[in-house]
Amino acid sequence: MALGGKRDGAGRPPGRAITEDDRQNILRRYVAGEPVTKIAKRFGVATSYPTILAKRRGITRRQTDDFSTVLDAEPEVFSPSEASKEAEIKKLAGRGISAATIATMLRIPYREVAKMLGVY
Repeated sequence: MALGGKRDGAGRPPGRAITEDDRQNILRRYVAGEPVTKIAKRFGVATSYPTILAKRRGITRRQTDDFSTVLDAEPEVFSPSEASKEAEIKKLAGRGISAATIATMLRIPYREVAKMLGVY
C-alpha cells in the first residue's frame, strides 16, 4: 500500500473514481461468494464497500457459513433468444429478486433494470 491507504498494485489506480462497471463487477463477485477482502483488494476499496454497495442495491446480506448454494447454482445469464429483455427482467422481479441482483445477473446497468420496473 502506498501512503494514504491508496493501492499501488493491480486494480483501480489511485485517485480514479469507481465506475458503474466497477460496481457491477464488485456486485457480481459478491453474489458469487468471493470473499469481500479479495474483492476490496482487487478494486482498491475498503473491505466494507462490497457489503455496503450490495445493501444499497437491495442485495440481501450473504451468510458466511452457507456459500454452497451460491457456488453450486447455475448462473442465470440473459439470452436474447429466449425472451425480450423486459420480459426477462419482469419474470425475475416476479420471483422476488431485487433490481440490483437482476442487473448483476443479466449484466446490464442497474438503472436500465430499475427503469423497466418503474423503480427509477
